[in-house]
Amino acid sequence: MRGADTVAVPASLEPPKPREYDRIRRQDDIEPLIRFVENAKPDNRNNALYWAARRAAESHQTDQRAAKLLEDAAVRAGLSDSEAAATIQSGFRHG
Repeated sequence: MRGADTVAVPASLEPPKPREYDRIRRQDDIEPLIRFVENAKPDNRNNALYWAARRAAESHQTDQRAAKLLEDAAVRAGLSDSEAAATIQSGFRHG
């Protein structure tokens, strides 16, 4: 039986470093959520926004950019600024 040998791991087996494309793609993951909120029916706008905010939080998109994009979509759909902001924060907290 041999003693404990150490083996060097070739650089080709190390995980790849994030690329610019990956960073941009993650940012764009919120676009389907924006469209979902914008297309919500009047009686379901708040629920749609809450659902979208929770999905954004699950994918770690709780920065100001994501909140602003969701809020703008909600206002275009017919919610007030204050209602949209409160719903987004609630969704981020519970996502």
